Amino acid sequence: MSKKYLSIDCESCPLINTDSCDDCLVTFICDRDPKAAVIVSLEEWKSMKSMTKVGLLPELRNPVISIRSSVDSFHRFNNLRLLKCANID
Repeated sequence: MSKKYLSIDCESCPLINTDSCDDCLVTFICDRDPKAAVIVSLEEWKSMKSMTKVGLLPELRNPVISIRSSVDSFHRFNNLRLLKCANID
């Protein structure tokens, strides 16, 4: 039976306890408060989806249900803000 998951941890990393840990995603995820949310930017989300499509990352087990509505809300907010700024004359 083939492995259907990807396991990444610090102990198996060849760069453990080096300067590479400072900006490592695994270090960031593992060192955070377990109750805290992990927030990624839209650009990071797109990168993660691209890496998933080509097999570099596994599918999310708990997919974000409202990513599209969140992105739409972000754009609506910024468009409204721009309209308000334009009417300040």
